[in-house]
Amino acid sequence: MRYVPTIEEERASYMGVSVNDLRDFHSGFYGASNAEVAIVGDFDPAAIREAVAKKLDGWKSPKPYTEVLTPYPDPPIAPKNEVFQTPDKENAFFLAGMPIAMTDSDADYAALVLGNYILGSGPSSRLFGRIRVREGLSYGAGSSFSAPVKSNGARFTANAISAPQNAEKVEASFRDEVATVLRDGYTAPEVATAKDSWAQQRQLGRSQDGQLAGTLLGQTHNGRTMAWDAELEAKVRALTPEQIRAAMQKHLDLTKMAFMRGGDFAKAGVGK
Repeated sequence: MRYVPTIEEERASYMGVSVNDLRDFHSGFYGASNAEVAIVGDFDPAAIREAVAKKLDGWKSPKPYTEVLTPYPDPPIAPKNEVFQTPDKENAFFLAGMPIAMTDSDADYAALVLGNYILGSGPSSRLFGRIRVREGLSYGAGSSFSAPVKSNGARFTANAISAPQNAEKVEASFRDEVATVLRDGYTAPEVATAKDSWAQQRQLGRSQDGQLAGTLLGQTHNGRTMAWDAELEAKVRALTPEQIRAAMQKHLDLTKMAFMRGGDFAKAGVGK
């Protein structure tokens, strides 16, 4: 279920699909028995319910639905540091990351959300400001953090795109910046600015019908309301720099991260 195929295996599976395979899969799995609908806009709720029921009520799912969850790996995955030669690609790609045992109901979740926002997701993030702006090593750099609702398979990842000859320097700068954040944390003005920016970004998202519909659909699926979002934003607003640093020190560890670099390093004359 969670097997990750090789490139060759994935290509072979796609190339082997026939029209009959697609038809069989559709008839064997597709149906609306577990459908969830979220609609945003100026509409008549009764008319919408009638229209949805007319289209979907008779479309039964041929098989029972089971949600596939991604838990924290047990035993934990050993960290790796690998370099991949990708001939004839102009740019190199850097990727780092680690699993974290956490759901989005964890006491440290809000602190890691804002901590990662400052590190690599906000408009003035540490990684972009250092690796792209000040050092000029990368065309773009950032990080992400996510935690599921129903399992403890949270993830932290970071990435950057650079010229092949700069890839090692990008990784070194990433390691140093993360180590600095874990050691020193963030300043109070930095945290205050990030709180405002993060909250405004979420507010802007709710003003866009498509994103709001997606949020409502997710909340419905997980048995929540928008009150959960309000509670999260209140938790983030109340965070102190010390709480953010403590959470990041607890859950992020450079020695447990996997590091990957891919690029045409031979052509750039930098070996690995």
